[in-house]
Amino acid sequence: MFGEDHIQTASSHQAIALCYYRSKNFRKALESQEQAHNVLKKLLPETNPVVTASKQQLDLYFKLSVQIEK
Repeated sequence: MFGEDHIQTASSHQAIALCYYRSKNFRKALESQEQAHNVLKKLLPETNPVVTASKQQLDLYFKLSVQIEK
């Protein structure tokens, strides 16, 4: 509806990532958060708090995904 590079699209990816996180599917959470983060990086400066928070979530999901895979 909004296109791939829209703030609402990024927000939707983050919401999906959170759902996967809550269901302990960290790999899928990581994939969705990565999509959100890539969109946010295109739209906002790297120093923007939204981009910073997105990166922190991405790092958390990555860490949890690696722990589960071990």
